[in-house]
Amino acid sequence: MTLDLLLDQYEMIYRHFLNLSIEVKKMHKLPNHREDVERLRQIPGIGPLSSVQLLIEIENIKRFKNTNHFNGYLGLKPMVYISGERNHKYYVTYRGKHTLW
Repeated sequence: MTLDLLLDQYEMIYRHFLNLSIEVKKMHKLPNHREDVERLRQIPGIGPLSSVQLLIEIENIKRFKNTNHFNGYLGLKPMVYISGERNHKYYVTYRGKHTLW
């Protein structure tokens, strides 16, 4: 591959990224999504793009009764080791939709 071809591909990907960024900003401003986007952005690690991606995937966030139901849908499961007197909580494992991560 030549440098020119690589630069052309970079420019095409960058333009696509800019167009996606514009669409994400438009979606954030829609009245029916604004409240849900702000709620999702309060979660550490969830930014503008992730919040829109989650909303597209889950369709209606209000269908989940609580955070446990939401976490179950996403496939987030805490790693816990219980043995006799010890109860260790480690990290969160991911066993859900790969389109979200």
